[in-house]
Amino acid sequence: MKCAKNPVKISQAEWEIMNVLWDRAPASVNQIIDLLSGRKDWHFRTVRTLLDRLVEKRVVQIDSTRRPFLFSPSISRNDVIKAESESFMKRAFCGEPADMIVYLIKNMDLKAEDLKKLKKMVEEMEEPK
Repeated sequence: MKCAKNPVKISQAEWEIMNVLWDRAPASVNQIIDLLSGRKDWHFRTVRTLLDRLVEKRVVQIDSTRRPFLFSPSISRNDVIKAESESFMKRAFCGEPADMIVYLIKNMDLKAEDLKKLKKMVEEMEEPK
């Protein structure tokens, strides 16, 4: 039996970099710094270290044929969110999606509009195809 591959673990700082790349790739280190300005006061070496870690994890690819080097995500935002969500669900809710969803609905500050969206989504999922 082949075991499932462990999902990639991305730190909070790495998420900052990934969000920039998902929105604006390809990007150089200096472009990433500019796009993070106002939120983060990171210097070249900090961003480059985070990018190197992400390249090592194979979630970012580097184009070293150009100067400056350009970085792009090699995995979609949706794939990372799915892996993170499934990992959290397994740890916190024993792998039970309904338990996680109920917890989130009860404990998040949902507006009436949010609840309408959820109700509509459930109704659409219940409709025969």
